[in-house]
Amino acid sequence: MSDFEHILLDLPGPDDHGIATLTLNRPEVMNAFTNVMVREMVTAFDITDADDTVRSVIVTGAGRAFCAGADLSGGADTFNASRQPDRVASDNTTRVPRDGGGRVTTRIFESIKPVIAAIHGFCVGGGCAIALCADLRYSADDGIFAIPAARLGLGYGQDGLQNLIRVVGPAYAREIFFTARRFDAHEAEKMGLVNRVLPKAELDAFVQKTAESIADNAPLTL
Repeated sequence: MSDFEHILLDLPGPDDHGIATLTLNRPEVMNAFTNVMVREMVTAFDITDADDTVRSVIVTGAGRAFCAGADLSGGADTFNASRQPDRVASDNTTRVPRDGGGRVTTRIFESIKPVIAAIHGFCVGGGCAIALCADLRYSADDGIFAIPAARLGLGYGQDGLQNLIRVVGPAYAREIFFTARRFDAHEAEKMGLVNRVLPKAELDAFVQKTAESIADNAPLTL
């Protein structure tokens, strides 16, 4: 296990079928991400891409949520891929830079290894954007999804918008953005946002089996 502050990265051993697991690890705040987590996730994907033993990467969240989006406590900047300069907190706290979400989603999207999001609980805002950049998305039946930027009066980057349209199409993308409402895992499946919904107790085993089946295939073809 690599040494990080806000994530856990488990690299595969000899009997792990080449499966690495990246766990967002701030369960006390439903894995809301900060500048530190953004940097660590980018580094983690650099590690998994460079490791020839890694055949696929599972991304999940510790505790009762996948990811509740950017940590907005203390006035942190919103999840945004607008590439504006970072703002520095005068009280030396960790804040999410304006382009932080864009950096991590771009890095996931560009990973040369298949990425699977194993989603449970809240998957909202930037957390939903992270999931959208995975190749496959599976949700427990307690999954809750939303992109609440319009309700919060926040900007949202063009890259994130295009990722959503790519997955669910323009009609559902408009509904998700314009209403800013929450929707459950079964509606997410209907929209095409997730590949499949499973009972929460079965999610991890199903994702593991799926990752193993991917690992059995030719990596260059994948």
